[in-house]
Amino acid sequence: MKKSGSVKLSRGLAPSLLLLGIVAVLLLLLLFIFGPWELPGFGQLSQRQIDQAISAQVATPPAIPPDDSDKDGFSDGIEDYIRTDEDDNCADDANDAAWPPDFNNDKQVNTADVDMFRPYLGQKVKGVKNRRFDLDANKVINVSDILTLSPYMNKGCPFQFMSNPRFEGSNVIFRWAPVTEVTVLISAVDLTKSGQLDCNLSQSYQSSAFASTIGIDQQTYGWYGPEGGHEYCVALLSRDTNSFLVSNAVRFTVPDTRPDLVITSLRTNKTAYSIGETVVVSITIQNQSSSAVTSPFMTIYSMSPFSSCSPEGVQGKFVSASLAAGASQTFTGSFIIPSAGIVPTIQAMVDAYCQIAESNESNNRRSIEYVISTPISSPSPPPTTVSPSPTL
Repeated sequence: MKKSGSVKLSRGLAPSLLLLGIVAVLLLLLLFIFGPWELPGFGQLSQRQIDQAISAQVATPPAIPPDDSDKDGFSDGIEDYIRTDEDDNCADDANDAAWPPDFNNDKQVNTADVDMFRPYLGQKVKGVKNRRFDLDANKVINVSDILTLSPYMNKGCPFQFMSNPRFEGSNVIFRWAPVTEVTVLISAVDLTKSGQLDCNLSQSYQSSAFASTIGIDQQTYGWYGPEGGHEYCVALLSRDTNSFLVSNAVRFTVPDTRPDLVITSLRTNKTAYSIGETVVVSITIQNQSSSAVTSPFMTIYSMSPFSSCSPEGVQGKFVSASLAAGASQTFTGSFIIPSAGIVPTIQAMVDAYCQIAESNESNNRRSIEYVISTPISSPSPPPTTVSPSPTL
């Protein structure tokens, strides 16, 4: 009987494999217990990776935590641990450690602060030398500290925490905390008109929809007249020559509260007519928005093309004093088909003189075609042949 084969390891190879297995198990154990950021070589992030971590987190708006005496976004416990002033939210000079993410105390968080942070990535906190960079106070300086810093990137102090705006009719009400300690600017950019910009960069606000000065001890601002349906970014900015944001940026879309008038039905009493016959026209209009029309407007119809806002030569006009949200109105008119030379089409338009500001100005028209019958003439009788009389 053939014996089953077996694999024998050489005496030199077996101890090596055993040692490699022990090292692998120890490495996994260390990773499990301490995390990768405490092991040599695992804490080194490239600038690209740091930038990605910052940009991924920047969409999360920062907030004032409980027990934050200076309202700078970091609790008193965190500030006591990392040795920043829990009663001061912005540095007075280069030696005043006040705002936790501002490592070099220049009143801004930017790449200079990230460069100071980088050498300590992956380190455990030992003493006070590197504790300043442990922003989440978990005794390890790692990517979670980058994520803690990221909402304040490219921003300055004193920092204001802006909440989502409130809408009151045509007004947008902005609110932030704490109250302003210095004079700042509030500015918004229309993303619908300008395209998608980075709302966290001050350059994006150079072509702003509005900009206004906010004085000291202010916490709210009302803006009248934004365009309904448009998306905006708003932020507070410093008034320095080299301006930077001093709040989180807030994106919002303004509800469109304007009415929207449409023609839902355009009909004639028949589909075919003879010249000289009367055409009866029925037009139904509707306000298909949630906002009422409170001022007069006009609906017209015509046998020939006409211009919006200044129509001429129309066959019928109907005036509406107002129209509630969702409501409809029906009008009836008539005209006689002339003898010749017309195109058998009826064109109608609601708000023909452009008296109402609507959310959609391109859906006010409607048209319908009809047939003009040509009368069938009777054939002419054949000519009568007269035979000549015989000559006598």
